[in-house]
Amino acid sequence: MSIAAYPGWPIRLEDLAGDNVIVFPTYAMEWETGGDLRTAFAEVPLADYAFDLLGTRPAPRAASDESVRFVILGSDAQDAWRQYREMRGKLARIGRGRLWIRDAAGTRYWSYVRPLGLASPTFGVENLRHFPVVLSFKRLSDWFAETESVATLAGNGTYTVTATATVPVDDLRIEIAATAAGGYSSPSIENIATGERFTVARAGSTANHRLRIATAQWRAAESTDGGVSWTDVTEHLTVGPLQAVIIRLVPGTNTLAVTGCPAATVTIRWYDAFA
Repeated sequence: MSIAAYPGWPIRLEDLAGDNVIVFPTYAMEWETGGDLRTAFAEVPLADYAFDLLGTRPAPRAASDESVRFVILGSDAQDAWRQYREMRGKLARIGRGRLWIRDAAGTRYWSYVRPLGLASPTFGVENLRHFPVVLSFKRLSDWFAETESVATLAGNGTYTVTATATVPVDDLRIEIAATAAGGYSSPSIENIATGERFTVARAGSTANHRLRIATAQWRAAESTDGGVSWTDVTEHLTVGPLQAVIIRLVPGTNTLAVTGCPAATVTIRWYDAFA
């Protein structure tokens, strides 16, 4: 069945390991997707309206509800029942997983979700080998591109990195790898587009030294054996004043300034994010 006529369509749910996968039937499918914003207002005595506690900044995005409805169709009543019980079993095992959707052009996106219940069916006198089912999820992230983006920076200098996202990307995986003795010393990266920067007060004395920074987890790790083993060095990670994140990429062009890396490469990996 072609779904190109529809703007967007959920296609499957899977656990993070990919061991339990539910491919959604497309019979009579309906999808409700949410997207609340966490606003904050204060009532002002004797004044009209309210005071916006967020000022002019964008409101944080809230966890949202996702609902998928479709019809399970079996070759007979027992086959339909088997499909339903199998789906319930996977929902019970998946926990936090990924919900995948596809747009009319075939582009796929995913988000982190958690099932809110087992498949809820409706049985009626006309449901001999088919019946409707409702699945409910809490979405815990933006939608992300199917494939990872990678930017490789050749040590000290200023570079242009482009994100095709529609919202800022704050989940970056950055690796700084020394290519010779004295490869890096207190390496620092600044995104001139946002003013955000970070520094890791560590020195890469040989070509076997590596640093990894996971921005979403506020974590830094170091390897002295070429990446075989890693030691937590988060205590040596510092950021600019008043920063709530380590560093982000904004939609479009980002100018990154790298210092402290005279003989090192910087590799940045991320998934473009969409609200």
